[in-house]
Amino acid sequence: MSKKKIFWLSLSLILVFVLSFHTTTREWSQDLGRHLKLGEIILKEHDLPRTNLFSYTFPDFPFANHHWLAEVVFYLLYQAGGDPALVTFKTFLFAVVFGIIFFLTANRENAFLSFSDLILPLLVFRERTDVRPEIFGFFFFSFYLLIFAKSLAGKNRWLYLLPVCQAFWVNCHLSFVFGNLLLAAYLFYLWRGRKLLSRQSIPIVLALLANFINPHGLRGALAPFMIWENYGYEIAENQSIFFLANFGGFRNIFFFKLCFVLVFSTFIFLRRNGLLFAVWLALAGAAAWQIRHFPFFALFSFFVLGRNLPCLWAKANPVLRKKLKPALITFNFFIFAFFTIFYASNRYYLINDREASFGWGGEKKAAEGAEFFKARFAPGTHFFNNFDIGSFFAGCLWPQWPVFTDSRPEAYPVEFWEEYRQAQANEEAWEKLVAKWQIEAVFVFHHDQTPWFQTFLNRLYHDPLWKLVYLDDAVVIFTSSPKTDAIVLEENKLAAENSSSRGLVSLANFFQVVGDEEKALWFFKKAYEVNASSYRANLGLANYYLSSPDPALNFAGQKFLRRLKSPLFWF
Repeated sequence: MSKKKIFWLSLSLILVFVLSFHTTTREWSQDLGRHLKLGEIILKEHDLPRTNLFSYTFPDFPFANHHWLAEVVFYLLYQAGGDPALVTFKTFLFAVVFGIIFFLTANRENAFLSFSDLILPLLVFRERTDVRPEIFGFFFFSFYLLIFAKSLAGKNRWLYLLPVCQAFWVNCHLSFVFGNLLLAAYLFYLWRGRKLLSRQSIPIVLALLANFINPHGLRGALAPFMIWENYGYEIAENQSIFFLANFGGFRNIFFFKLCFVLVFSTFIFLRRNGLLFAVWLALAGAAAWQIRHFPFFALFSFFVLGRNLPCLWAKANPVLRKKLKPALITFNFFIFAFFTIFYASNRYYLINDREASFGWGGEKKAAEGAEFFKARFAPGTHFFNNFDIGSFFAGCLWPQWPVFTDSRPEAYPVEFWEEYRQAQANEEAWEKLVAKWQIEAVFVFHHDQTPWFQTFLNRLYHDPLWKLVYLDDAVVIFTSSPKTDAIVLEENKLAAENSSSRGLVSLANFFQVVGDEEKALWFFKKAYEVNASSYRANLGLANYYLSSPDPALNFAGQKFLRRLKSPLFWF
């Protein structure tokens, strides 16, 4: 590799690093606890649990674990080095993924273009940089591109790595379906070149057969399509860009659209509408259908741009190229400097009050609430929890306290999820649910933004039969038991226990939902004092002041709103 290629590769990997090197706080609020617990069980039992296992509602409901191997790896890493080991492993894997594609597409003369190719796809990719089983899919996807490139260069022995990779991939994550897409595309390439009956097709066929090397056989191989047969709860990552666009605020959709237009334009200008275009379009369709597929679209878009833009550059007028090159290099340096400082300084996380920060480690947001619960409720106590935090509870409370539900829609019958929604939306349905399952406590993640949960939280907060006994910036506990004393909600005490702007804004949102506007405003003010850069604190204060009939407060609200709209707010 030339020095220029190494230089731009280094800048690319540093950018990937700063955007993905962050704590595991968000993962602990989602699925990580369950993944680690399942990894532990699998290693101890030398077998896969075949049922729901974690809930008292449907412990015997059939469940096929399609990412068991990733969970085992996560558990071993966590045992060896805790959260830092998980973060380091994940970040290293991302660097390898983008490094492979850069290596495949970078041009010795125009290596700076490869950095330009990276920018938009990385902005699409960045929202899914958590420790999830799908990270193994990202690695295999890019490695398949490398294998096919080696084969096209005459090194066909590389193809025999495909069956081994596919056997691992099918046991790590359902994204192995994208491996099948690449395998099918290569078979089509061989058929088009009249090489379908050549030796090159043997490892491809073996790789397709490797889909059956999983604990669930045929059902495991068809899992990406069959999982929707029993999927009674819709989650954000499974929604389409068209559905989420109605709610606004999903910043990644803008970059997805921009990336789509850019890549599509390169195909049009080059008049390339062949196999590469078909694969890219399939991935774009999958990403538009479900935003969880954004990373695969982003990785392939990076690959496509790396192939197409140098061709367009070569076709451009030499005089124009000479003038554009310094400007493009300057732009690359600006992007590199801006995002490196923006993320490494924690500015991005502070402004957005994200459940993460630059660095390794992780904060278990519901851990203190779980310890409170363990100390005051007997093992086996039936408690109601919401979807968002169930997997954390499964990891830290099970088996002494089985959960009501966790974040696996396919691990519960469809009817259960309808009952779950109705109980939160309707008081009569809630009373029936309490009687049916003998629920004594409610232990929920109050960041849940679903309309039925917000209705439920407001109702429970004002219900004299349910006492609030614990509250922090992540979870709240109510109980109908007379044995546990209700807490006094003192603002200063809560603020002292939750001193970050993120925590204070979360408490403000809690009090907004339950209708205590005075406390909500107090916490928004406190969050602004702690971090004047907090977008949510500024927005909360702007909304409160703008709704006031007092002209002075209304003027202050206008000032907050203008500040938010200013580009300087982000610097």
